[in-house]
Amino acid sequence: MHTNPDSISRRAFLRETATTTAAVAALPLGQAVAAENDWIKLFDGKTLDGWHKNPQRIGHGTGGHWFVEDDAIVGEQDPPGSGNGGILLSDRKFGDFEVKIDMNHDWGPCSGFFLRSSDKGQCFQVMVDFHDAGNVGHIYGEGTGGFNSRAF
Repeated sequence: MHTNPDSISRRAFLRETATTTAAVAALPLGQAVAAENDWIKLFDGKTLDGWHKNPQRIGHGTGGHWFVEDDAIVGEQDPPGSGNGGILLSDRKFGDFEVKIDMNHDWGPCSGFFLRSSDKGQCFQVMVDFHDAGNVGHIYGEGTGGFNSRAF
């Protein structure tokens, strides 16, 4: 077995990550929040203009069914109850960003808010499962080799 003297141990990595996360979390909120007029609106409340569903089969299915109802984006399996879902993607690409959403999740399904998503289903999923085995807020890496970062 060959070891790299420059590599960091898992324990040291986790300690440094926890320290950095705590330091960032301690920043005053006023510095981290953009002015209201600096926000880019991704959804007009009426149409899915600027959005597309995954164009090919991914782990979640062939795209699901997406529509606007009562000024909100609604997604469901296609056909309902089939397990065939998908992800809705912004047509725009972003570098660094902050996102603000309101989400009203139905009971039961495994779902979340997907970040840094690709048409091939690679993404970071912030879970919003609130069933017994779910965990609101944990991060799951899909198509990236898969990893879980549970919030608690």
